[in-house]
Amino acid sequence: MKRFIYIFLFVGFIFLFITGCSDYNEINNVMIVDSIGIDKNNNTYLVSFNTYIGNNKYETYDVEVSDLDTSFNQIYLLVNKKIYLSHLNILYLSSNLNNSDILDIINTFNNRDDLRGSFLVTMINNYDKDIFKNRNISTLLNNNYNESGYVYPVTFNEIISDYLDLSISYIPVIDNRDLSIKGSFSIFLEERFYNIEESSYLNILFNKSNALSFDIDNSLVKLINIDTCYLINRNNITINIKSLFVSNLDSKTIKSYLERNIYSFIKSNINANYFISLIKKYDYLYYKDHDIKNINFDINIMLEKEEFNNTKGDDLIEKDS
Repeated sequence: MKRFIYIFLFVGFIFLFITGCSDYNEINNVMIVDSIGIDKNNNTYLVSFNTYIGNNKYETYDVEVSDLDTSFNQIYLLVNKKIYLSHLNILYLSSNLNNSDILDIINTFNNRDDLRGSFLVTMINNYDKDIFKNRNISTLLNNNYNESGYVYPVTFNEIISDYLDLSISYIPVIDNRDLSIKGSFSIFLEERFYNIEESSYLNILFNKSNALSFDIDNSLVKLINIDTCYLINRNNITINIKSLFVSNLDSKTIKSYLERNIYSFIKSNINANYFISLIKKYDYLYYKDHDIKNINFDINIMLEKEEFNNTKGDDLIEKDS
């Protein structure tokens, strides 16, 4: 009986060992792509695949192609491994790319079944492969969104949705030299750079802001829990912006500053497709019967000061006299 048990355990051990080797070999034959960067020189795309090779180490492979569809075949021939794209975290687009190039890239990625659209997309000024050396770009974008509100960390799925609904989308812009956030860039229907201040107002108007930090005459102001809602009546849009604020300045001063700058931004010939879509959504009868060329805006800003209570319950215990 004991001999039978020993034989059974030995066979089980061999089985586990063989299975483990099989799993290892399978993993070893897969290239896990963490990030992709795309640049263009003349008529040639330079596509860089940053891949995870284990032990917190990464390796970058480059291919030059005239057709983006072939880049994935080229990288497969280069490394002789199956490409695993479902862990893609971020796509870097060089500022050397024009609108036609970006549309080509978006279509190529959208036609792939092995991609999840939850990865971030950002444009890189002064692009080169050194961008892969920094592992914190996604964190940088998310932290900026939560703390400063200069840019919105847009995902690939959101770009596709924006394209279908608005024919325009906005992606954050980072400078590769110092990893500073520069603003946002509009793609598809419009090719335009929005600086940090413009990008901030864009996010507020589109209800994509959690927080915003800015200066008024060297006094720091921070808006938190920003909420933007709309009232639509024909071609008249009332934009109500509610927020808590942290500052030594009074709410009247901050409100006046924001109203003046947001109105100025709206008049700077920004694309109106987002607002036209609001009219279509909330006043369809008017939208259906009118060619909307002019939109009237009314901005209402409601601010409430955030009050911090630093008193702890333990501090309320009275001492014996």
